[in-house]
Amino acid sequence: MRKINILYLIAFTSFLTSCKEDAELVSKQYPVIQTQNVSNIDSNGVTFNGEFVDLGYSHITEYGFVFSIDEPSIENSDTLIIASNATNGGFSQSISENIAGNILYNVKAFAKTDNHVIYGNNIEFLSKGSKFNPWDLILRPNIDGWHNALGTSNNELGLILFQSGDFYSYNPKTNTVDKKQNIPMDGNTGTYYASFNLDNYLYILTNDSKELLRYDIENDLWTKLGNRPFSPNGSIGFLGFSINNTGYFLSRENFYSYDQSTDTWSKKSDIPSNNIYTAGVIDNKVYVFGDYKSIWSYNPEDNTWQMVTQYPGKWNGKILSFTQNDKIYWGLSYYGGYSGAPSPATDFWEYNPELKSWKEVENFPLFHSQTEVYTFSINGYSYFGYRNYGNSDDYGGYLIFRFDPKKIK
Repeated sequence: MRKINILYLIAFTSFLTSCKEDAELVSKQYPVIQTQNVSNIDSNGVTFNGEFVDLGYSHITEYGFVFSIDEPSIENSDTLIIASNATNGGFSQSISENIAGNILYNVKAFAKTDNHVIYGNNIEFLSKGSKFNPWDLILRPNIDGWHNALGTSNNELGLILFQSGDFYSYNPKTNTVDKKQNIPMDGNTGTYYASFNLDNYLYILTNDSKELLRYDIENDLWTKLGNRPFSPNGSIGFLGFSINNTGYFLSRENFYSYDQSTDTWSKKSDIPSNNIYTAGVIDNKVYVFGDYKSIWSYNPEDNTWQMVTQYPGKWNGKILSFTQNDKIYWGLSYYGGYSGAPSPATDFWEYNPELKSWKEVENFPLFHSQTEVYTFSINGYSYFGYRNYGNSDDYGGYLIFRFDPKKIK
């Protein structure tokens, strides 16, 4: 009896082994897919690579790659679809857009069946940009300034002013940031700056003082000039710009021009908007972002304002802008608060004043800070900087991005 039991056990074990071997040869219901290392990483883009280990026997409707700075998925990432006629083995696809420079991305191969989405493993790669993406992270500078910031330029250097009084310059030729003489005003958490540039001098006003400061950019020297003829203003809507070597100060309460040769101010026609947020000058006209996403244009020749268009993008209360050549770029709207503030927008738009037309351009690749944000333009490029709060790798560190309008698709 014992012998029979042993023979039965041997036969049963042999049967199970045979079934297991046969099962390994049978395709699974869903495809087995792998993500392979990214190749051809350069300033024109990247090549994504994947492989079907097994196609399975469910119908594959499409396959490709998803990529993002976060965990990529079809729902929350950029998706690159290759085709629907999947075959066993490797597959690749090059991409020349949607990739910003010097950003750590994640990519996964994927396949869709009629009822499911199957992802491969995650691969990280450090980008070098792409042919049709204008954004590049170019610098992580050592900056000590805090709270609201202002950026401006003399078209050779970028100048960055902070509420704390800290003052820095950015040199695009060396891609470096240098500390300058602190602003000789008592900056605090309620201080906002407005500025304009005249003959390589930077003129500074604040919302809580009547003093006018002049900064000699070449010699790193501050001078206090005479007081302005109007009272300090509220914190919302406080802008400066220059047209034809004349300085202008604009707030929701006052609009004045400044003559540096006589150190005198002249009253101008007030803007018909209760609040103002950013301004850009093109063809000797200034374009100002005002109430309800309205864009107002001022012509200094006849001292008149005209509402010309409305911003088509997302609006959270504040907004950033660049001016390049004959275009203005608006976007990345943010709240400007702290805890509980809505996330800043990532959309960015090009406005053509001649055609009065809007064009959406490539989204900003990250979620930027709500404070310590600034912009300036130098010699065909624009720059956007901010303090990178909440990033575990760069907590408290600053980032500077370069925006190249020539790379807009």
